[in-house]
Amino acid sequence: TVARYQARGRRALWDILRRGRVPIVCGGTGFYIDALLYDYPLPSVAPNLVLRKKLDAMDTRALCVFLQRLDPSRYKNIDIHNRRRLVRAIEIAKELGSVPRLKTENLRLKTGYEVLKIGILLSKEELQKRIHGRLMKRLRIGMIKETTQLHKNGISWKRLHTLGIEYKYAAHYLQGNITREVMIEAILRESYQYAKRQMTWFKRDSSIYWIRTPHEALALIKHFLQKK
Repeated sequence: TVARYQARGRRALWDILRRGRVPIVCGGTGFYIDALLYDYPLPSVAPNLVLRKKLDAMDTRALCVFLQRLDPSRYKNIDIHNRRRLVRAIEIAKELGSVPRLKTENLRLKTGYEVLKIGILLSKEELQKRIHGRLMKRLRIGMIKETTQLHKNGISWKRLHTLGIEYKYAAHYLQGNITREVMIEAILRESYQYAKRQMTWFKRDSSIYWIRTPHEALALIKHFLQKK
């Protein structure tokens, strides 16, 4: 959960800083990164087991429609294929009226943090090429075997369907619901859509420096570290 990531991540950051090193936070999940860096109180909404049971019986599309009606703003930025996040967002929205917004321009960085944010700007063609290459590599090194082993270790097919795009379609393939070709096409299509939503999230943050080359990144880093 984002709360556990926030707590563990902050412990890791302070351990690195204590040793006189510079932490690097890297990732594509903007909400988690912002929750780590800013004084952002996460909503303390307890699990609603009755509601979860009701939501568990709904298909993913119905969950999306439900969340969109409850909280249109959160719906725009959520991974619509991740059932766990959809259910949690609905749970919070039902309790609080909406999922609290993380507006970094109105929040203070955690005491002791001075942050340089760098975003990598890729063309649509290059981004799709990298997503395709990553999936092919995952398949070569054993994504299907890994999913099979997870199921053998006790994770149900239903649970695998909630663990993100790749596991979802790998599970469908292993169940015989789709062909390998359809699996690959579906993962690529939904990964492209997810990347677009990530960019929508990051582009709202005016403090990010967008770069196209490693040289640009190194120049920014050198200036940042010298200034400190």
